[in-house]
Amino acid sequence: AAREEPLRDKVPKVQPFKRIFNAIKTAPKEFWRTAIPYLLAQMSLFQFNFYFSHFMGKVIFGGDNGIEAPEKEKEKYQNGLSWAMMCNIVRFGTQFLYGFINTKICELIGMRATSVIAYFVLATGFLTFFWVNNHYAYIAIVILVGSGYAVAMSVPYAIVSIVTPAEEKGAYLGLLMMCT
Repeated sequence: AAREEPLRDKVPKVQPFKRIFNAIKTAPKEFWRTAIPYLLAQMSLFQFNFYFSHFMGKVIFGGDNGIEAPEKEKEKYQNGLSWAMMCNIVRFGTQFLYGFINTKICELIGMRATSVIAYFVLATGFLTFFWVNNHYAYIAIVILVGSGYAVAMSVPYAIVSIVTPAEEKGAYLGLLMMCT
């Protein structure tokens, strides 16, 4: 049987926090132009993911899932949760399908225009929550959100990979990842 040789080479020490702080200080302006909208999109998407099911059950379907709630209201709430899950299927399906055309769209109009349009589409989807009360309309809304989210989860990473030096790419991608 072969024996494993001990490691005799001196492994260089890595100081990740020093590299992160250095990356923050020396980040190119293109990085910040990408990271700040990405951070805002992630903050809004967190809220959306966290409250969407409850919003459907309570606001759109008029249900209540409280301990003291009557059975009829609990049933409405459960129907709202079921509809939210259907909307999530549509949203994730949109993200999956959009992924196949995202590269072509970026080649046609550029990554910057793709990002701006996608963030606008995402914001439009979120703003419609103030006025739409028909649960069927939320199918169209989650298509907007899904397509915007697909771009938000891909294009910023591509931009950061292009605009940062190769030796610092890991630090900058780590910084961008901290925005999620």
